[in-house]
Amino acid sequence: MPEYTSSEIIAEYLIKEGVEHVFGVTGHGCTAFVDAFFDRHDRIKPIMVRHEQSAAHMADAYFRVTGRPGVCHTSLGPGATNLLTGLATAMVDSSAVVALCGAPPTRDVERGVLQSMYRHREEDFANIMRLSAKRVWNVARADRTPEVIARAFKEAITGRPGPVLVELPIDVQTEAVGIPGIPEPR
Repeated sequence: MPEYTSSEIIAEYLIKEGVEHVFGVTGHGCTAFVDAFFDRHDRIKPIMVRHEQSAAHMADAYFRVTGRPGVCHTSLGPGATNLLTGLATAMVDSSAVVALCGAPPTRDVERGVLQSMYRHREEDFANIMRLSAKRVWNVARADRTPEVIARAFKEAITGRPGPVLVELPIDVQTEAVGIPGIPEPR
């Protein structure tokens, strides 16, 4: 069985979905999936912006223009919360957006590490983001990545379209797992 990192699985799945551009800000919390996008720049074009809110609005516009889910990405902590306004706009206007966010390494959850949103309870970040997303996932194990990314795309377009968010801890982004292949689009 071939091995892929979670970041490679996500990049390959986006390509299978027909996503041509991803919009975002790089940072220490999302370097692995940004690298995976740049490694495939001939099939998917990463567009780097100066603020995370712009990335969310661009993903929203991508959906409005193409009819395909827009994808944005950001690091963790404050960078991730900067997506809120753009995702709220997508929610109100029924735009399918898939947001990918970094997260602290799984070993650091609830330890109050730098830029962690988990100061009081593990679910704090998810609860904040649920205000402007149909669904929020935290991929705590790399072997769940294929299932979660496929479900995220399906959720974004099912019923009333809207934004969803997938949070990937730094260590999960780089963890390699053996899978039979990249899931087929929805």
